[in-house]
Amino acid sequence: MKNISIPSLLFALFINAVLLIAVYNIDISNQIKEVKKNRITDINFDSRSNDPRLKSIKNYPEQQSAALNDVSIQFKVKVTNTASAGDIFQTAPLDRGMRLELQNDALNLIINTKSNNPRSLPLINAVQPNVEYPIAISIDRNNNLKVMIGAATGEVIDDNLHYEISDIAVGTGYSKSRPFDGIISDFSMAYSLYNMVEPGYYSVIRFIIITSMFVLFGLLFYAFKRTPEFLIRDTKIALVNVIILIGFILAVCFHYFMGVYMNKPYPWNTFLFNPVDRFNDLFNMLNINKDLNPYFCRYFMHSNYYPLANIIFYLFTFINKWVALVLFYLIFIIPFALLNKHYLSINSKANLSNILIFTFLSFPFMIAIDRGNNEIIVFLCTALFIYFLQKNKGFAACMFLSIAMAMKLFPAVFLVLLFSEKKYKEIAITVGLTLLLSIMSVSLFANDFSDNINFILSGFGVTNAPLFGDNNVLQRGVSAFVAIKLFLVKADLLHSMRMHAILSAYSVVCLTVFGLLSLYIWLIEREFWKKLTLLVLPMLLFPQVSAEYKLLYIYLPLYLFVNHEKRSVMDLFYLLMLALMLVPKDYLYFQGFITDSGYADYSINSVLNIAIMIMVMTAMVITGFMGKKASKYAIKKNKNSGML
Repeated sequence: MKNISIPSLLFALFINAVLLIAVYNIDISNQIKEVKKNRITDINFDSRSNDPRLKSIKNYPEQQSAALNDVSIQFKVKVTNTASAGDIFQTAPLDRGMRLELQNDALNLIINTKSNNPRSLPLINAVQPNVEYPIAISIDRNNNLKVMIGAATGEVIDDNLHYEISDIAVGTGYSKSRPFDGIISDFSMAYSLYNMVEPGYYSVIRFIIITSMFVLFGLLFYAFKRTPEFLIRDTKIALVNVIILIGFILAVCFHYFMGVYMNKPYPWNTFLFNPVDRFNDLFNMLNINKDLNPYFCRYFMHSNYYPLANIIFYLFTFINKWVALVLFYLIFIIPFALLNKHYLSINSKANLSNILIFTFLSFPFMIAIDRGNNEIIVFLCTALFIYFLQKNKGFAACMFLSIAMAMKLFPAVFLVLLFSEKKYKEIAITVGLTLLLSIMSVSLFANDFSDNINFILSGFGVTNAPLFGDNNVLQRGVSAFVAIKLFLVKADLLHSMRMHAILSAYSVVCLTVFGLLSLYIWLIEREFWKKLTLLVLPMLLFPQVSAEYKLLYIYLPLYLFVNHEKRSVMDLFYLLMLALMLVPKDYLYFQGFITDSGYADYSINSVLNIAIMIMVMTAMVITGFMGKKASKYAIKKNKNSGML
């Protein structure tokens, strides 16, 4: 064991990670196996029939999941009212399968794709009422689509098609929410379901790689326990720097390979957001605030930011949007680089490259720049709050925290930090400045003052977003709520529960846990960097909406941790966990879900970051209680020895 070095173990873990990514993403010699064949025939439907059996929607659930399908559908359809909208059939809920839609006198075949961005194929552009149309649709497992309408035929091959057969319904569609007004006769559907069967040795290889990773992690922490002096300040910084650089290079190579050589579309070809929507967080806010009426503007969306943020965006509307974009980024990048220089410099010739990597190559930085979100300004103000707080410059610290809170409310969690440090005057100043900035900002808005205040207090109508519906919509990010919704949908439990009840229970649990963490910070935790960490992580984890760019706040505990002189057996664990949250890990995507991008781009990256945050918080609290108990025992032992 004495000869095992920590760098060699880290290198072995890196090789293991590369092998694991390859095993889960490269299909070699997989075989296609038919798992089920079924046929439903002689189905008739008439929406205006007096016979309840004929009038009722026909439903045929399919429990067997499949990777590939063969399907053949034949029927005759007669539309009673072409002005009505409805679906003739569906093969799965929402747009997860295939459905035939009547909309604006036209029949369109809607088929889901691998990116969860459904494709619409027009079949009949002008449907005539009370005219019978014989239709036949077939798609084989190679995505060769054939359509026959009467004597007319059409054929197309689209490798991107990927649809479910899980909940067949005739006479309706889109989760049975669009009833059809007309007659469907002689409906029949024959389908075969196939799954990819991998060789038996695949599971053995995965087991060996995953087991070896656990073994290597065990050896790594054992080696560190024997040589805790390994993690001096410069080593901490250098190690995180290398992890960020390797994580960036690995992600770029993976997504380049998937996009160029495997010919896979978004999200496989990038770890950033949908390229079509690049910079639009900023550009949308410029459009929203051009008349300084952010909550009631005539735009396709309204602002959901607190007042001061809208004033800042308004100032950028006086210049060209591209000039505004550059200026917006420079306001952030220059101070960010200086903060990295202050906290993360090392005594080495490589110091400049270190600062450049910390500044430009981390995942949170790149996704924040890609989106153009004002989170970069909120983060900068929060970082300056910590900087001035450490310098004992109370008013400057309060001013920057107030600016952050007046733009987004969640930095208010740092009031707990001030309370634990007994800085009661600073709390009063911060709250007062936040209220002053907010009231002054609202008073400048175009709409009525009370209307704006009521809209803010209503929560900006966020709960009406698709994320909070009974559907398969998620959000890319680090919210535990989204991970819970993912689990509920996967377990097929969401439909049996009320979303309002889920949100209420989630809010109660999160507020309770945060309250307990606040008590722990106040009564037990003494290390400043751990207090900060136990506020940053819930701030990212607990909100129902928490985008990926908020991982910028991981820099705050990292700044303090690498400069913390006191050593602990958990230091290597904390360092690796913080570093891993700064690298992209989008190597697997959850199918059957769409996010705010409109694509199926919710990945293992989000789940891993959520798991890491929970592990770090749990480890800190457990070791904190253990340290407290050991301290009490030592005091008691000293008292007893003094009595003797």
